[in-house]
Amino acid sequence: MAIIKQPQENPEQFEAFMTYYQMGDERSFTKVAEKIGRSIKACEVWSKKFHWQKKIAQLDLQIVEQLRSKMVRDIVKQKMNYQKLVNNLIAKIIKEDTKELLIKPKSINDVVSLIKTSLLLAGETTEREELLTGSFVDLVKKIKANRSSEAEVDDGTEEGTTE
Repeated sequence: MAIIKQPQENPEQFEAFMTYYQMGDERSFTKVAEKIGRSIKACEVWSKKFHWQKKIAQLDLQIVEQLRSKMVRDIVKQKMNYQKLVNNLIAKIIKEDTKELLIKPKSINDVVSLIKTSLLLAGETTEREELLTGSFVDLVKKIKANRSSEAEVDDGTEEGTTE
């Protein structure tokens, strides 16, 4: 996290900002003024002149990005460890060259669960996604109904038609 003193900012003003920033949710000009031995008005002027609120937002954003990056790295690392574990368990159950079971699982669900876990860790789906969901079936029915009513109009057999 880079906190850079602005060229026109003297050390006392920079220190005032740092004090203000480090107060977190408890920050106030009154507290900074008391801590550095200056007036509240001086802190207000410095805050405006050196854009303290903007600097705080930038610093907070840097911290959030650093934390997010670390979390992503940690999650990827953990997923890789889980994937190795699952693959090792699958390898212990099935001998690759003969497809012979080396370890007898209590049920096929144990093997299915391991395979699904492996797929999930790789970012894959584990269930089939049916195309014919309720809304799709309803749409097909409406299209068929619309076509048959159009055919009736073409035949001149639609109710309420006159010639």
